[in-house]
Amino acid sequence: TLKPDVKVYGVEPEFAASYIAATNAGRPVPAKITPTLADGLAVPMVGPHAFEVARHYVDECVTCTEKEVSLAILRLIENEKMVV
Repeated sequence: TLKPDVKVYGVEPEFAASYIAATNAGRPVPAKITPTLADGLAVPMVGPHAFEVARHYVDECVTCTEKEVSLAILRLIENEKMVV
């Protein structure tokens, strides 16, 4: 990376953790997807090109709960006047 002292974290919904499934397998694999508020992130399998790029730059990937997703959406509406 350009700045090795900077950590890059990936975040995905716990109901659609396709990148974490891919990192555990070492390659893109189908992941169990459950309906989620973060439906735009709910892909059943991370793309091979995206996986190759991300695995070199993402230091750690964590999941977030539906409650955390809903709170983030609420905060964007309240603080930024954005609807996502």
